[in-house]
Amino acid sequence: KKLFKNIEGIRVGITHNFETGNKSLLEIKKGKTLFRSIHSIPKSEWFDVIIPCKRNSQDITISNKSNKDIIISAPALIQKPSHKESQNIIVIVLDSLTNKIVDKDFSKNSKIVPNIYKFFENSHRYVNSFSIAEWTLPSIYSMLSGKYPLEHGYFDLKQNTPNDWNKKENILPVILKKKGYQTFACSTSKVFNPAFGSHSGFDRFFYDIYPHSGRNIHTIIGRAIEQLESNKKGKNFCFLHIIDTHEPWTSRTISENCELMDNIEGAPMEEFINLKSGVGDSKGEPYFDNESINTITKKHAVRIKNVDLYLSLFFNYLENNNFLKNTNIILTGDHGTSYTAGKRPLLNKDRTNVPLFIRKPYCSKKIVKDLLNTGLDFKNIINSIVCDSNNETEEFENKKIYIPNPKRDFIISESLFGIRYKICIRDKNLEMHRVFPYDKKTKKIAYKKPITTTIFDSENKIINRKDYSKFSKITYFNEILIKHLTEKKYI
Repeated sequence: KKLFKNIEGIRVGITHNFETGNKSLLEIKKGKTLFRSIHSIPKSEWFDVIIPCKRNSQDITISNKSNKDIIISAPALIQKPSHKESQNIIVIVLDSLTNKIVDKDFSKNSKIVPNIYKFFENSHRYVNSFSIAEWTLPSIYSMLSGKYPLEHGYFDLKQNTPNDWNKKENILPVILKKKGYQTFACSTSKVFNPAFGSHSGFDRFFYDIYPHSGRNIHTIIGRAIEQLESNKKGKNFCFLHIIDTHEPWTSRTISENCELMDNIEGAPMEEFINLKSGVGDSKGEPYFDNESINTITKKHAVRIKNVDLYLSLFFNYLENNNFLKNTNIILTGDHGTSYTAGKRPLLNKDRTNVPLFIRKPYCSKKIVKDLLNTGLDFKNIINSIVCDSNNETEEFENKKIYIPNPKRDFIISESLFGIRYKICIRDKNLEMHRVFPYDKKTKKIAYKKPITTTIFDSENKIINRKDYSKFSKITYFNEILIKHLTEKKYI
């Protein structure tokens, strides 16, 4: 009672393997009555229980006699229904979803994503949207915070992992929670899990560890349906991170997947330790020759097709249960994928150009060609949806189609691993990649000592250095670069 006042319930979660035999090492009591007694938890599971409590109710006693940590939090169990028609927001993030595959196959005769096409046919489709980074960790936390990777701190697990994410008030789930949304997230990604504080601001955060989870999209869809069913009269924000589209794209049987489990540590905190030591660290996908690229691209397409099939079940549920009249659905990728023959810059177009679909109630088909940065713009996209549904126009203009204001003339993506800082500045006709040394001690970028510079034209061909003078925009991009590094205090 001293810790949590004026709440409707508390949540107890265990993030570790928990095996105690017959002896109960974790007990939860309401008054003198035993509410729950826990002896063991399977290696791959996350246990949590919500205990209802009201003012002047019995004391709740939690006895943890084990050597494992537990998490106690106060979720918002019951959200007050909106005085107007509720507006749900569902975000589907498909890992490593490059725009290249979807763009070529996005038609009525689609062989790869027929269900995504059908569902998002009458929606806003952004064809020039780019991720802020080239892998999951920095991209996801940028989407939730609206900050660059070096600003929010999730960029290289060997060097730095922020410990203050749960204290931030300006991240998306916290903002929506204050606006009366019941916030929900589900993930099977090693880097988007409670060990990194990613559950902060979410009333419910379900995390299943790969490969124990099998990267099964149907598990995430099932959780999302449970959330919508349990809060039909309220407002829901569902953030679904689906990693099935990320390599390796195997087609193993259930028994083969089980055989792999013994080689992978399972608990979130153990995953955290592994990642800190470099296990699972993302440094870019391997490079393949032209013949291998064709094979692996086909595997990618097969995996996306499988996800498309399962998403159709979710889309049917939304339609059959009358959710579409008051639900906004966004589908995008956290980053793209590139398996290039020969070395290419890490932040190349295939690896950062991601699909973005926004389906609102009663919206019409629209292809938007404006530049969009999914890391910086995502929070504003959600806020524009919230303001559209509530007619609140003080902070954001009430627009049916979201376009950054002012419009973006260029997109900046960045990456930092070890002692190399990589940055890409691009518009619709030109993209400039530069690499600089990074000093771990001072945490500064030596921009006066560039390591490499690579510039591509509109046809994705490298521009020779001797021809730089023919492109006046190169000078402009370098000015943008210095301004960016200075404003962000990187130098």
